[in-house]
Amino acid sequence: MTITPIPATSNTNRFQRYGKAFATVSLAELANHDGTLARVEESGSEGFYVEVARWDAAADQWARYAFLKVFDSTTAQALADQINANSAQLPVFSRLPNHSDIHRHAH
Repeated sequence: MTITPIPATSNTNRFQRYGKAFATVSLAELANHDGTLARVEESGSEGFYVEVARWDAAADQWARYAFLKVFDSTTAQALADQINANSAQLPVFSRLPNHSDIHRHAH
């Protein structure tokens, strides 16, 4: 499969981290990490979310890691495809705990 890279703009380059106020992670970092998966979800109002999960070795499970809201499904799917391109895993997950919830309950 050929992945057409999405040009990095201020709208598509920074994903918001779950559980970390004002913390972001770049599209490049997500795309280059082989333990990261993405999927597209409808936002419930307008637009779409690109939901990103990362393997949490300490908890031995996938957990929500970051998200980005975009307004068209084509861009959302292209971003998810770019993140998933380097992953050896299939992006099959239906309900994921938040990364911060795992570490809060682990102690």
